[in-house]
Amino acid sequence: KKCPGLVLISGEDLTPYREASKRLLQVLQRFGVAERLGMDEVFVDVTKEVRRRLGTGESDGLWHGHVHMVAGQEGRVAS
Repeated sequence: KKCPGLVLISGEDLTPYREASKRLLQVLQRFGVAERLGMDEVFVDVTKEVRRRLGTGESDGLWHGHVHMVAGQEGRVAS
């Protein structure tokens, strides 16, 4: 045997982390289509929400960061 003294121990219980991930996904889905990429990664298409806020003037002072149009994809916004 290569490692006769090796002791394997089960990993920690990730149940609380998984539950928090599910709750966070539910919140993000309020702002657009949300797609889980992993337990702690989510892509959210906020195009409709951005357009709504820009169209109503509701965006004044609320946005931090950048909003860019995605080249070749009319109607898509990336931030």
